[in-house]
Amino acid sequence: YTNNRDLETWIRVYREAGLKIYGLYFPVAPEKTPAWNPAINEAIAMLKGSETVLWITIPAPKTMTPEAYDKAVTKTLREFGDLAKASGLRVAIYAHAGCHAASAADSLRIARMVAHPAVGPSYNLCHEFLTGNGDKAMETLRAVAPEAVRVSFNGVDTADRKRFILTLDEGNFDIPAFLAELKRSGYKGPVGHQFYQIPGEPEANLRKAIDAWRRYQPKEGAPK
Repeated sequence: YTNNRDLETWIRVYREAGLKIYGLYFPVAPEKTPAWNPAINEAIAMLKGSETVLWITIPAPKTMTPEAYDKAVTKTLREFGDLAKASGLRVAIYAHAGCHAASAADSLRIARMVAHPAVGPSYNLCHEFLTGNGDKAMETLRAVAPEAVRVSFNGVDTADRKRFILTLDEGNFDIPAFLAELKRSGYKGPVGHQFYQIPGEPEANLRKAIDAWRRYQPKEGAPK
């Protein structure tokens, strides 16, 4: 998220192209007042009735104890969940290294703690590796995916931290097994590809990822 003028343009351009905006990404910081950019309220109204998910990071606490921060997170996300629900939207707690929800397991814990119908966890494969949980990536997927609002992945070289984000056709992580497990979990939402700081031309990287996605889908079909 940048500002509502940009969002208005994105909505128009995506609509004209017959595409959907699947996620709007921004922080919600319970230690701050207000906890989120007030312009987000208008953005939510602009997205009313769409399938866009409000994809939020929760910064790690700076002044509060873990227990106090969990209480603040719960209160804040219930309020934010109410705002999202009023416009027919859902909130995904983004699992991002360095944040309060650093891993998918953290995201699941916080979502269950908040216990709001519009708020759920998310799973991001590269951040499982960045948080040192790569060896449990499949186990965590099985735990989180049934409740996940969003799932994102990419190719991963499991032995090289600098190559935890690759195009889907690269790396040694077993992507077909990941997709098969995701399907078995019952997850029905979209799957996003992480392209952050991948070298090369974006269009070429996207083509490579699409080709790999088509090759890797289980024969009976995979999530869209």
